[in-house]
Amino acid sequence: MIEYVRGVTAFKTAYDLNINDDTPLHLIAMLHHYNATLDDDWVRTYLSLIIKLADYMLTQRDGNGLIFAHAKGVDLYGISSWRNIIPYYTLDGAVTEINAEGVFALEAAAMLCAVAGITITAAIFERSASVCAMR
Repeated sequence: MIEYVRGVTAFKTAYDLNINDDTPLHLIAMLHHYNATLDDDWVRTYLSLIIKLADYMLTQRDGNGLIFAHAKGVDLYGISSWRNIIPYYTLDGAVTEINAEGVFALEAAAMLCAVAGITITAAIFERSASVCAMR
């Protein structure tokens, strides 16, 4: 997911991170939108994006089943969390923030898939959230 967008110039970047806090937060925001509107058609419209985001998160797990961020630098390019302005600092690996958000994001994806009637995929995401939560 894009981490930063400059409104005036439309410049955007993910800071070369394989995953950042925006990825699970986007899924959580989608569940929030559904809960506020109860718009089943909206869920069906964006179901492919929901599944794509959740599946991507699952591909970023390490051998322990935790979501693992790989940073390639320092500062903005080295911190996979919201604290990305710490000079000369790198924060990557199985970052607690991303994993905590990731559990809820997978639960959100499961709920949204269930709304759309995709029960097998919903069960996969729910089971994946449970496994991540137990780590």
